[in-house]
Amino acid sequence: TGSEIPSAFYDAFPAATSSQMTLVKTDSPNISVFDTELLDKRNVDPPRIGSYYVQAIDKANEQYSYFTFVNTTFYHAPPILLNQMNKNITKYASGKDVQIKVVFQPFQFTQEYAKL
Repeated sequence: TGSEIPSAFYDAFPAATSSQMTLVKTDSPNISVFDTELLDKRNVDPPRIGSYYVQAIDKANEQYSYFTFVNTTFYHAPPILLNQMNKNITKYASGKDVQIKVVFQPFQFTQEYAKL
């Protein structure tokens, strides 16, 4: 994480339900180092849908800054990761365990895409 992130923020995350979606705390001082760590571990760690880099949390001012690294071989990863993080920010900020329903339907392949 980029700054001191309260442990209560991490506690808002539910237990991982699969090896592809895990929460790993890091002491990376910045996003560039975190990116390098992910690249270095790509053949060591199990394949995952994505990772988060939490840059800053300011509960008093209701400001949260994070980045999502997405494995694009999972076409459904972006909305899942965004939903998971937003649910956990809401839980951390309000103490309420909310459910956010995401409906995701990718476009069908076009004839132009099929030519590729």
